[in-house]
Amino acid sequence: MSVIENNISEIYFNSDITVYVTKEVTDVWNTYRQTTLNKLEANGILICSMNINETEVWIQKITVPKKNDIRKRCYFFMKDKGYQKELDNYYKESNGKMFLLGTWHTHPENIPNASSLDKKEWIKFAKANKDLMLLCFAIVGIKETKLYVYKKKKLIQLEKGKIND
Repeated sequence: MSVIENNISEIYFNSDITVYVTKEVTDVWNTYRQTTLNKLEANGILICSMNINETEVWIQKITVPKKNDIRKRCYFFMKDKGYQKELDNYYKESNGKMFLLGTWHTHPENIPNASSLDKKEWIKFAKANKDLMLLCFAIVGIKETKLYVYKKKKLIQLEKGKIND
């Protein structure tokens, strides 16, 4: 087993794809969950590696909100220019094996649901990154996280699986 496989915290899947999320990523998500009324919406990008036929994806790193972002209770805007630099560093350090997968953000609800604005923004993101065959979007709720993939112009919510002990 690789270091990544030993460090998997969550698994999401459908018949075409399995997405593995590292403990490092879920630990950060847990830090930003909007568990109190004064916690602002958080956001960042998902950085991954995947197998050659795009059936297995490992979300290994994420970025966190930056100083110049606009954050409210139920709104965020990724205004800071630091995201691209951070992504470029991960790409370079991994010799091109880690790259942009999509975005994540929080919702102040126990079980998050993708809003029409979320879906609209994800499609806009997909059009701006049309060279990527697969994109993933995460919504981190108070108690659960939902993961969506955008592939072949379709947005699909993945099922959450269990980690084998």
